[in-house]
Amino acid sequence: MLISEQVFLLLTADGGGGEAWVSSYRRYALGAAALADLAVLGAIELSDERRPRVTPLPLVQPLPTKFLAHAHAMIQRRPKRRAQTWIGDTRFGRIDYAADSLVKRGVLEEKSRGFLFVQWQQYPVRDASAELQLRGRAHQIFRGQAHETVNEGVALLLVDAVTGTRNVLKQETRDLPRKEVKRALDEIYFSLTSPELNRTPPEVAVAIRRINDALVMVVRAAQSSSS
Repeated sequence: MLISEQVFLLLTADGGGGEAWVSSYRRYALGAAALADLAVLGAIELSDERRPRVTPLPLVQPLPTKFLAHAHAMIQRRPKRRAQTWIGDTRFGRIDYAADSLVKRGVLEEKSRGFLFVQWQQYPVRDASAELQLRGRAHQIFRGQAHETVNEGVALLLVDAVTGTRNVLKQETRDLPRKEVKRALDEIYFSLTSPELNRTPPEVAVAIRRINDALVMVVRAAQSSSS
């Protein structure tokens, strides 16, 4: 499952709206997830600097979802834009596009809600098995009972970057001390980004580090402006 699909499922409540604890940051997380998917798929590269710029790369094959095709097209129109800017752009991490592939596969359904001329979409669960499997894997990963895939690891890091681990993954981290949860996340980060382990290509390791850092900075800025 793509990073963006995992992040969408984890940050969306069963009723179809954003999880209460992180609903304000769901778009930011989806924007970061789009960048991460594109980096893993070799469709973009990020400069190795504190505020990295994003450069589109030629596509070897079509991107697998409408969400990623939309994100890549936006980056092509604005090359060298900073990752933080993309993550904070509400047009980039579009919730309706992020849900599209999950709706088509029957994991979610699309419903309209609203009153008179004000309408919005929600995406309640249709088939819970995909998220149950995802959460089951997270439960094992946090306890050292399973080794995360690259996509799983990045998704868990992005959920943590929007301060969602303790609430969104409450059951999956239940009974674990905070230091154990932090240790597991630190190990995932090291595993995915360390040149010594060489688990991911160097350019992907750079992208994961920089996207995660950029998301943290966007969330902190949002928290500061609302306080």
